[in-house]
Amino acid sequence: MVSELAPVVLSLRHRLSPGDFLLIEEPEAHLHPAAQVAFAKCIVRLVNRGLRIGITTHSEFFLQQLNNAIMAGSADGTDKLSEQLDASSVGAYFFEPTDSGTSVVGLPVDPKEGIPEASFSSVSEQLYNEAVYLDRSLRA
Repeated sequence: MVSELAPVVLSLRHRLSPGDFLLIEEPEAHLHPAAQVAFAKCIVRLVNRGLRIGITTHSEFFLQQLNNAIMAGSADGTDKLSEQLDASSVGAYFFEPTDSGTSVVGLPVDPKEGIPEASFSSVSEQLYNEAVYLDRSLRA
């Protein structure tokens, strides 16, 4: 975890200013889910302070925290939620391999729902269904 986050922390402390662009590949790498959520909250704070950030991720936890911040940014009565993100400041893209290369599809960012998690939820659903099938088979 330290080797993954140290370059980001050092860049943030000594090199980057509002308006600069930071690209982070897989910020969840080697992080416990709770640390992924905490790091996503930090990313939201940095964006709100003017840093432009590009992220690649496969983490449901990271994406859900970003979605929570987007929804909090458009909900009434969420003053107690410190992490709020304006949906208009977020761009999301899905990279999908095809026979001819990689297709890049822009995803909608809805102020009330955030970024769609369809690619993640289908994997979770498949794993859950398999676990239910195995559980029933073992109990039979």
